[in-house]
Amino acid sequence: MISNLKKSGFLVVALLSGCAGVNNQDVSNSASGIQTTTVSKSAKDVAAETVAAKTNQIPAIKFSDNATVNAAVAKADIAFKSNQPEKAYAILKEATVSSPMDKAPWLRMAQAQFDVANYGEAIVNSLEVLKRDAKDQVAKSIIVVSGLRLSTKTLADLRTQNEISGSLRTEAQDLAKILRENLGESALIAKSHKKSVHHTKSAVNSTAAPAHGVTPSSPPPASNSGNPFGALK
Repeated sequence: MISNLKKSGFLVVALLSGCAGVNNQDVSNSASGIQTTTVSKSAKDVAAETVAAKTNQIPAIKFSDNATVNAAVAKADIAFKSNQPEKAYAILKEATVSSPMDKAPWLRMAQAQFDVANYGEAIVNSLEVLKRDAKDQVAKSIIVVSGLRLSTKTLADLRTQNEISGSLRTEAQDLAKILRENLGESALIAKSHKKSVHHTKSAVNSTAAPAHGVTPSSPPPASNSGNPFGALK
C-alpha cells in the first residue's frame, strides 16, 4: 500500500500545499517511505525483538520516541493480524487519549482504514496526523488518493444519472486540468487535438464540390477531444 502511495506523491504538493498543522519535531524518511524518528536500539530492545521474532509476534514499530505509544501500535498490529480490528482501533484510540500530541496512533488508524477502502475515515485520521505534523507525506498521500477514489466513484454515479452540471461540472473540469498538468499529459492531449483537426480538413478538401444551386451541408461540429467531460454535455 505504501509503495502505491509513494507513486501518488507528485500530486501531494499541488493539491495539499495549504494543509496546516501543529509544530512538531522534524522527522526523517525511512527506506519504506514512512516518517520515523531515529531511535537507537539498546541491548534490551534487540533481545525483545529476537524473542518476538521467535514467537511470531510483531516487534514494536518505532513510529515515535514515546515507548507507550510504540507499545500500543505494536499491540494494535497484532490485533489486526488476528482479524480483530475492533480491538485494534480501541487500543489506538486509547493511545490518542493518553498521548494527544503524538501522531502515530492516528497514522496507524489512517493506514488501516485505507487498506479496507474506508476512505472517509482514512481522510479524517490523516487530517489528525497533519495537525500534529504538517510535513507527514504518508498522511498527505492517503488524503489525495482517498479523495480521488471517492471523487471518481461519485462522478461516475452522477454521470449515469445525468446530474453533472453547473458548479459541479466546473469543479470536475478544474480537477481534470490539474491532474493532466501534474501527469504531464497536456502536450499529449493538444497533439491529439491537432491531428483530429488536420484529418477533418483533409476530408473536406477531398470532397467533391457541390452542384450549382445546391447549398453545401453544414460542417461537422468541432472536435471536443480536449475536454474529458465533453461527452456529458
